[in-house]
Amino acid sequence: MKMYYALPHTHKLGTRFFLQAVGGSRDGEYLLDVYGFNGEARGRFFDPAIDLSGITSLRFGCEFENPRAETVGWGFGDQEMCEMLGFIESPVAFESRVSDAEPLADDGDVQVFSSACTSLMIPWADK
Repeated sequence: MKMYYALPHTHKLGTRFFLQAVGGSRDGEYLLDVYGFNGEARGRFFDPAIDLSGITSLRFGCEFENPRAETVGWGFGDQEMCEMLGFIESPVAFESRVSDAEPLADDGDVQVFSSACTSLMIPWADK
């Protein structure tokens, strides 16, 4: 698999977005690490494309700062999102999602959440 482009997406409470390789010779490497929100797309074009041979997965996540007293959830308007669009060369097209965030132990005054994702993979048809 080769990655040509990665585009992070958060709303204005977003303070960080990261995309990281897991496994293989690139294990732990940040392919994208964006701090702060400024309303710009902040995608990254990789030239040459990043060869991801040998990795076992990609990990991405977001950090947010919520100055309000109410809980912020996934959604539009005053809610938040943590999404990533990537353009890759691969024998399959896929979409992955996390449906529920499970709280982990806090890191100081930062709440930490994690969850497994599910993926839908569709093989490209030969012409």
